[in-house]
Amino acid sequence: MSVCSSTGSRAFSSSRLDEHIPQTMSFLSLNDDVLEIIISFIPSPDAWRLAQTCRYLYDAAVCQYLSIVTINSWRQLIGFSSFVLAEPSRKLYIKALEVSLRYSQEYSECIPAFIEVLRGAGSLRSLSIEDEHDLLRSLPSLRSALAAIPNLERISYFRVGSKFLEVLTHMVSRPRYLKVSLFPYDDEVPFWHALENLTGCLETLDFSPIQSLNPGINNVWPHVHSLSVRLHDGCRSLYHLVRAFPNVRRFKLNCGGVYDTRPHWASLDEVESNFPFTLFSRVRRLLLHEDDFGDPDGLSNMVLHMLRHTSPVVLSFSTWRPRLIPHLQDLTPRLKYLKVVTHADADTEHQQSLSIARDLHGLQLTALCICYHSSWMTEPQCDLARLLGLAQQVAATLPTLGYVGFDSSLGWRDERRVPRWFCVVSRDGDVPQLDLLSRGQGEELELRLYNLGSS
Repeated sequence: MSVCSSTGSRAFSSSRLDEHIPQTMSFLSLNDDVLEIIISFIPSPDAWRLAQTCRYLYDAAVCQYLSIVTINSWRQLIGFSSFVLAEPSRKLYIKALEVSLRYSQEYSECIPAFIEVLRGAGSLRSLSIEDEHDLLRSLPSLRSALAAIPNLERISYFRVGSKFLEVLTHMVSRPRYLKVSLFPYDDEVPFWHALENLTGCLETLDFSPIQSLNPGINNVWPHVHSLSVRLHDGCRSLYHLVRAFPNVRRFKLNCGGVYDTRPHWASLDEVESNFPFTLFSRVRRLLLHEDDFGDPDGLSNMVLHMLRHTSPVVLSFSTWRPRLIPHLQDLTPRLKYLKVVTHADADTEHQQSLSIARDLHGLQLTALCICYHSSWMTEPQCDLARLLGLAQQVAATLPTLGYVGFDSSLGWRDERRVPRWFCVVSRDGDVPQLDLLSRGQGEELELRLYNLGSS
């Protein structure tokens, strides 16, 4: 059996291999199937080094090396094309390809070789093209080759102009995932017309920035369950978008100015936005990254209006106005997990944490996470005894809490900051007893909390 055949080797665990393979043994004693399983766990760059040092493993290592390819320079493109074309079967090894190049007339003669690679890449499933300097506009033969790739499942185009539409319009593949970032203010692009070819296959669509949320009266994408849209300017209504994407479960909108009076989707699993907007849909998880601009009172009213109609189970939002917190009791009766990003000074973090907890006393919360900017609470060497005392006070204020967390604000995350999660282990006595979770346990907990209320 060929070493590079598709065997679904990821289904085999390394523990199963340990049961049958001695601590030391020669690669020569392993058959092709076992070699493929072993090499499938090796990162692509390491696979290439292995290919150069072990003749017996060369074919299998090259297969793994070419499975994921990233090209960031014309020299890389020339070398890649030459290497692949030296052995025709290598075209079939390519599973994922990412290309980021600035167009240069000097290197245009190397494009035919790259096109020849694409024509034989029948196993290619994921394609990412970054076209900052109009690569696709200048090379129509490349557009045709990209459109003719037969089995793509994931496509990402970044900073592309109007000519990318020819690729979408004539595409042979039927991708499930499409992410397109248009060159800013390219008015030539008839955005929605280009997607008519993909109405029967798309499941995830991320499109930005666009001028209009009206895809046309006859266009419907019934299989899209995840939709992300960013507009040049604000929009007045989501009505046409709801009609064109009737089965969306996850919706991300990056714009303001939505003032609808018509109903939207009956329910959504997740909504994310940088700005509050009118939405008449029940939402399980709402992530609202509120920007601090415009009329503060107007923004506050928009946040309250959005919460009233969405009534989330999981809510993450940023606010410069803590006076919004008390309204959550009336507006979000289903709320189980709240992650609030606030902007208190370091001197008032303790006081504000307790104030937030008191303002939430009417809710049946399972978990509360309070986030600050550069806070002592998330410093690697923070005073854990002091933080435990604060967590105990928060837990005592909210009797249904099972978990209390402290984190840096979403926009200020870095590896030096350590999120702190405490688990309530007992409420016997005057003060709740809490245990500090490890970082790994905290990350697992957040994943579970974000899934609260899911069916």
